[in-house]
Amino acid sequence: MSRSRRRFLIPALAAAPAVVFLLVFFLWPVIAILVRGFSQSNVGESFANVFTDPVLRRVMQFTLIESVLSTVACVVLGLAGAATFANFSFRGKSFLRAAIVIPFVMPTVVMGVAMLALIGRDGLSPVQFSGTLAAIVLAHVFFNYAIVTQTVSAAWSSLDRSLIDSAKTLGASGFQLARSVYFPLLRPAILAAASLVFLFSFTSFGIVLILGSINQRTIEVEIYEQTAKFLRLETAATLVIVQLVVIAAVFVVSGYFNRRIEQRTTNVSVARPVKTKGERVFVVLNIAIMSVVIFSPLLVVIGKSFSTPTGWGWQWYVDIFSQRKGSTAFVSPTDAMINSFLYGLVTVLLAVVVGALAASTLARARHGFWQGLADVVVSLPLGTSAVTVGFGYILVFSTSGFDLRQSFWIVPIAHSVIAMPLVVRIVLPSMKRRDMAIDDAAKVLGATWWQKLRHVDLPLLRQPLTVAAAFAFAVSLGEFGATAFLARPDRPTLPIAIYRTLGRPGESTFGQAMALSVILMVFLAVAVAVIARNAKSSDSSFL
Repeated sequence: MSRSRRRFLIPALAAAPAVVFLLVFFLWPVIAILVRGFSQSNVGESFANVFTDPVLRRVMQFTLIESVLSTVACVVLGLAGAATFANFSFRGKSFLRAAIVIPFVMPTVVMGVAMLALIGRDGLSPVQFSGTLAAIVLAHVFFNYAIVTQTVSAAWSSLDRSLIDSAKTLGASGFQLARSVYFPLLRPAILAAASLVFLFSFTSFGIVLILGSINQRTIEVEIYEQTAKFLRLETAATLVIVQLVVIAAVFVVSGYFNRRIEQRTTNVSVARPVKTKGERVFVVLNIAIMSVVIFSPLLVVIGKSFSTPTGWGWQWYVDIFSQRKGSTAFVSPTDAMINSFLYGLVTVLLAVVVGALAASTLARARHGFWQGLADVVVSLPLGTSAVTVGFGYILVFSTSGFDLRQSFWIVPIAHSVIAMPLVVRIVLPSMKRRDMAIDDAAKVLGATWWQKLRHVDLPLLRQPLTVAAAFAFAVSLGEFGATAFLARPDRPTLPIAIYRTLGRPGESTFGQAMALSVILMVFLAVAVAVIARNAKSSDSSFL
């Protein structure tokens, strides 16, 4: 085989699994939804009904309102945290920077349960729109805070220091520096982070499903209810198309500003010790805010799980393991844990292998246009809602020719589609920064493909691959949107078990839901510990 043909064939073979995986398990289901939406007898009337129906119009209005408010609140708080990380060095900074990711990997079900514990079992009255909205916005701030702090602080830390020093020399005040220097330089990072927060808030499912009411539903929740409760697949498909249009627009904006970040920054850190009293107050206040964001949802759930009518104790944990197996209320926590663990392991295997091959292909790409196109295609599942993935699987994989609905594999495959873009984003920077001279030396010494992979590639990529595997496991453990569509009644995951338990009345069932949430958090704590231990050596700016 000629050398030029080998250069083409090896990247093509590496890209093939990722391409086939995305075509079959992502693009095909999404296209099936589009076909279902546009194959109706009167497409225009269907879309007109979505925008004129008072119920659906209220759903879209609420989705937009809560997304905008969540984004504004998260950016305001996150900018202060980003300034703290970027400008000051203090004891415990590395731990705090790693810990700030904890809420982001928490399942949305757990975040919803935490807010439900704060506002009470019965929540707020459905007519108190602002109260429920505030709870949803606060939950989204907890969940998305890390996106703003990590994205903006990474850009802030690498600003060109000479521009800032020149402005100070010319007598610029603090306000002038912020308005004329910092904000213009940081605007791409701020808007990139804001677009991601908006995207995650716009596609919020678990949080709104638990905290919202009949008058407070997002498009994501409405798609689920139109499909699972009312079997109105055409209406659901139309809503998915509307949602996909918004997601695509936000995704384009996010990609544009992410490219601007890379063009506007250098690699010079500006962090320094705290000097003045004002700086000390600023740093302490933001550390307190970060601690509340990180730990308050967890502490609330843990506290409620041990709070019983007779005082502190293990009653709720005992109850979830002692219900009668024949009852309709019974959800075996042992089975749910085993299912979640098995789904997580399969997800790690699929997502890491396929994601690593995709990252390898992107790292080898030489042409800017094709590299950018491939990057967008690989990242598409990250911007597509999990409910959309689950709905698409119902349309595609329920046919007699390709029926996976009763298969164990359908849930981890859906989880892998959702987790794979994260794997690519974590592994790709390390692959791009590898010293290619090491590969050349291995080839000169006669190393085979397997020997190079075993003795060169895997040792160099061990830590980013470990972080990617931990993230994939965490995503699988907490995934709720697609799982709500696809999980069989006899194979519930822990998030499904939590939601089912919350759906039953009584103080006892609420305590049991808290206990199940703590069990899920223990599983996730292992994944977070792995991420924190290896993230320091990872090249990913998000970590």
